[in-house]
Amino acid sequence: MDNNSKDPLFKEYLRDCERLRELRDIEMNQGWKELETPYKRGYIKCFDLRDDIKRRDDVWIFYKCLELINKAVWFADKKFIKKTRKGKYEDIFPDKGTINEKVYEDLHPRVKKYFFKVVKSIWRIEYHCSLTFEFTFKIKPHMITHYKIHDELIEQEYAEIDRRMLYKYYKFQYTWMNSVGEYATIRNRKDRSYNKSALTRNLKYQDFDRYEYRYNHKHSAKWDAW
Repeated sequence: MDNNSKDPLFKEYLRDCERLRELRDIEMNQGWKELETPYKRGYIKCFDLRDDIKRRDDVWIFYKCLELINKAVWFADKKFIKKTRKGKYEDIFPDKGTINEKVYEDLHPRVKKYFFKVVKSIWRIEYHCSLTFEFTFKIKPHMITHYKIHDELIEQEYAEIDRRMLYKYYKFQYTWMNSVGEYATIRNRKDRSYNKSALTRNLKYQDFDRYEYRYNHKHSAKWDAW
């Protein structure tokens, strides 16, 4: 919809959307403050090198691999065992991280040989680490040393706008439920692009059995809104 619409409610909705984005940025950039007395909250399990690997001359290669793929998992106690169903338990282990193609190209050749390429899709390529037996698990306490700074006025304003989004601007949020045509154009851009190609196919084949109707595709506006 054009920003110069005659509907004042829609203009107010756009202003609140812009203000909501500004409040999110302010809240994310408020920073952290250090606690006077840190406290322990659970434990962390992460990867670490074995003792015999640490005594090698080329240990810097394995430390570099560990830095790239090391991940941690949190649990309330040292056991790291969770219950899956009645009488069944399983251990919790961290997953090895992956790197992208840009990071892989900047690595040292001696580090590159421990990574192999995995093609997830046409636009996504990952590199996984082949090291397994060189790593072991280390459990350490999870210490809380900082806390997030919060502004009560910002949180209050954010809650007020969020409430208006739910109760006042609901017809702009869920336009597929509204019968007003000008509001439906917000979420129907995908339908317009699809309908042009569908119309071309219908005119080409002119076969009723192959005729394509509106909202007959998976990524329609009605499908995404639902």
